[in-house]
Amino acid sequence: MKRLNYLIILIIGIPIFTFSQSCFPEGIEFHTQAEIDNFQVNYPNCTEIEGSLFIKNNEIKNLHTLSVLKSVGENIYITNCDSLISLSGLNNIKSIGGNLYVSGNFLLSDLNGLNSLKTVSGHFYISANNQLASLEGLDSLKTIGEEFQIEANEMLPDCNGLYSLTSIGWELFILSNPVMSSLNGLNNLSSASSLTILSNDTLNDLTALTNLTNITGGALYIKYNSSLTTLKGLDNIAAESISTIQIRGNASLAICEVKSVCDFLAAPNGYVAIFDNATGCFNQEEVEEACKASAVQEKNFNSEFSISPNPATNKISIKNKNGLIVEKLNIYNQHGQNILIENKVTNPIDISNLQAGLYIIEIVTTDLSLRTRVIVR
Repeated sequence: MKRLNYLIILIIGIPIFTFSQSCFPEGIEFHTQAEIDNFQVNYPNCTEIEGSLFIKNNEIKNLHTLSVLKSVGENIYITNCDSLISLSGLNNIKSIGGNLYVSGNFLLSDLNGLNSLKTVSGHFYISANNQLASLEGLDSLKTIGEEFQIEANEMLPDCNGLYSLTSIGWELFILSNPVMSSLNGLNNLSSASSLTILSNDTLNDLTALTNLTNITGGALYIKYNSSLTTLKGLDNIAAESISTIQIRGNASLAICEVKSVCDFLAAPNGYVAIFDNATGCFNQEEVEEACKASAVQEKNFNSEFSISPNPATNKISIKNKNGLIVEKLNIYNQHGQNILIENKVTNPIDISNLQAGLYIIEIVTTDLSLRTRVIVR
């Protein structure tokens, strides 16, 4: 009897191990809520799906039991789930080896649930989610290996939630988002293969793209954005990385003489199509004239004054090289709004309240006014 008791004690004392393992090299599809609810019961050790994960059906309401998943080797499709209100349950997935599609989910309002996702190796499509009002949940996403497309999300006002994103291997497409007014959220994006901004009816602000310095594939397309008035924000794209520019059909676009465009037009090494925009940017000739005037203004400024540091964060100092009498200093944002007025230059000038972006500094003297650009980070 004692031996039996000892045996029971030994058995009880043995730790029970569960093992993480990869599974479903051919992929797995969920079409019902019951299939998702039973996932951990049916596949208790499955944490890494080798193939693709398909979630698609109006019946699916939550993804809670998928919280054991850490990675998906190929693609994730979350499509046409009209009852799904949250992606909670995907919180532990850090990487996707292929594409990610979040498309046609009527009630989805944000992307919380993807908070651990750092890398999408393939394409990432966010499209036709009618109630999507925020990209929150993508806070950890740093890189997208191929194409990134944000299209036809009727309630999406901006790109907030993408602040960690620094690089896109292929194209960035912003298409047909009817209430998107700015690209805020893309502030740390530094490289993409090409940039297409197309048919966003209320978009009027590109300043979030100030840190975009390189489009490795060379294509820059700005087309049919009826409320866009200026290309400010695209200033820092290296002209040598551009091979094609199409700026057309933007009915309100009057300011196209940003540095990237001007530098490219000064020595074009590829295709140019600029037409049917507002006066000032109506065609290529108007833009070239505006570029020349802007260059002369900046050259004259630099002969009389210097600004340091530039880019700046909290303060700038302006040096008066030739002792001109300064009557006023103005700082304008990229919408042409005068946001700071000083009756004299007193160094250093506090700019800590300015948001990151590109600004125009104007110095008015007794004889003339001179302008240049400063970047705030």
